[in-house]
Amino acid sequence: MYLANPWKIPLIQLFLKPTWEMFIGATTLCAYASFLFGWHVHEKAILLVIIPFSLLALKDRRFLSAFRPLAVAGHVSLFPLLFTAAEFPIKIVYTVAWLITFLLAFDRLAPAYVLTNLVNDDDDDDDGHDGADSHTIRSAQPRIFLLDRFSLLYIAVAIPLMIYCSVVHGLVFGARYEFLPLMFISAYSALGIVSSWVGFLVVYLTS
Repeated sequence: MYLANPWKIPLIQLFLKPTWEMFIGATTLCAYASFLFGWHVHEKAILLVIIPFSLLALKDRRFLSAFRPLAVAGHVSLFPLLFTAAEFPIKIVYTVAWLITFLLAFDRLAPAYVLTNLVNDDDDDDDGHDGADSHTIRSAQPRIFLLDRFSLLYIAVAIPLMIYCSVVHGLVFGARYEFLPLMFISAYSALGIVSSWVGFLVVYLTS
């Protein structure tokens, strides 16, 4: 608890700009802090972060870029709980179908915003120049942010990781090195969640 509380300091942004988006963002940050720095958490506890974050994921492509690795990590981290041979095809087919739907649908729906100068011909300033106002408008073309590239690379690694941990490791090593699949999944999930937290924190504070 004492480690989680300092990371909730950015929530002061909510008091400076009390909007619905800031409230949901503050709730998401609280969930991040509790999950990352809590004494003990279960894999399913990541839903405490995913559920409120999903309300903001389609608001801006920057939010979606931070949401992607979080959502994928939340799915992959549950794989060790489904370890029987009968469950393998179910979790693979479900995850691949979800990834395709998630990437195609969310990528089309999330807008990319650009800052542009719009010239107001009706209003002239004292020097006789046309007035220009800066406005944030919705762009028709999707923009690729830095976190976009990381999230796409992160998602691309998910399928080979699933295949190795569920099939290849057993064929190559048998009953030896049983800790390796769990270690790979834990490291993969941790990287996705922490990078998502950092990305969301940046977007939240700069919104």
